[in-house]
Amino acid sequence: MMSTKKKGIFALTFLILIIVIPFLRFIPDIVEDIYSQIIYLVPAYFFQYALGWIPFSIGDIFYALLVLAFILTLVRLLIMLFKKQWKRGLKLLLNCLLTFETLILLFYFSWGFNYFREPASVRLNLTDTAYTQNDLELVTGKLIDSTNLYRSKLKKADFDKSDEEMFSVAKMAVNELSRKSPVYKIYHPAIKKSLFTPLLNYMATSGYFNPFTGEAQLNFEMPVFLKPFVACHEMSHQSGFNREDEANFAGFVAGIHSDDRLLKYSSYYVGVQEFMFEIRRRDTLVYKDLRNRISPAVMADFKTDYDYWTRYQGDVTRFSGIFYDHFLKANNQKEGLKTYNRMIKLVMAAELKQRRNTAF
Repeated sequence: MMSTKKKGIFALTFLILIIVIPFLRFIPDIVEDIYSQIIYLVPAYFFQYALGWIPFSIGDIFYALLVLAFILTLVRLLIMLFKKQWKRGLKLLLNCLLTFETLILLFYFSWGFNYFREPASVRLNLTDTAYTQNDLELVTGKLIDSTNLYRSKLKKADFDKSDEEMFSVAKMAVNELSRKSPVYKIYHPAIKKSLFTPLLNYMATSGYFNPFTGEAQLNFEMPVFLKPFVACHEMSHQSGFNREDEANFAGFVAGIHSDDRLLKYSSYYVGVQEFMFEIRRRDTLVYKDLRNRISPAVMADFKTDYDYWTRYQGDVTRFSGIFYDHFLKANNQKEGLKTYNRMIKLVMAAELKQRRNTAF
């Protein structure tokens, strides 16, 4: 059994490592070459094949056990303090600190270091992100037209698909993208229903990726037309697209090139959301003109989407938003939750690049 002195040394060493890790943002090329292209492949391959076939989320169970362990430890600590067992209490706190630090380091070594790798714009050669207001309006109009088109093609059978059918289609789309480009490389994509879905509703969360188990989880209660894209987005994290804007872009590209009507619509729908937010921020008059081009069926879906999340808004939503905003900022995403909207830059760069060939 490790002595208190050794635990203290480990705790101090781990703390120093945790403090140093954020500075890796200054050497993205080294992180890319050593971690993302070599080291990360080991946990990615292992977790995707070892856990991908299991129908339920091992990561959710892991988190539940962590919460239970935290509660039991807190009770033990309070009992020790009540009995004035100061020495035992300090030892318990040291154990807690060491465990917490170990989890942080595991987070980074199993997946988190990808936050400091070269951005997707560099890896995909989409570095020309300069575009005009007119460019933005043209692409937004194209996205609206595509969204209207694929919404009109949807049948009742598309909306009646089971989650498993939608997951299968999303996995095929991600796999196909992986075969076309090594940047999107994924070994065994998998998406699972989150056991915490009721809580995710109140956190305004459509899905999440578990870095400790490499599993992608989805909120299975949200509107059906959101699920296919979210599945692609979350599985994109398995490819090492840690940043939310990059995962959005990867999910979008996988979705719009799929042959499945619902997945195509789901992806274009999110694209229109993102671009319309940006248009409204820049020019409300143009926003109104473009909004009038959106079909009544798509507008009805926007209302369904809005109504669904609004009913769960409250203190939990605000707290989780603040927490996740700070989490993103601490992991090389300076804009926090606004990072989600930066998918626009990647889409525009891809559009401008492909104008010489075939645009979206």
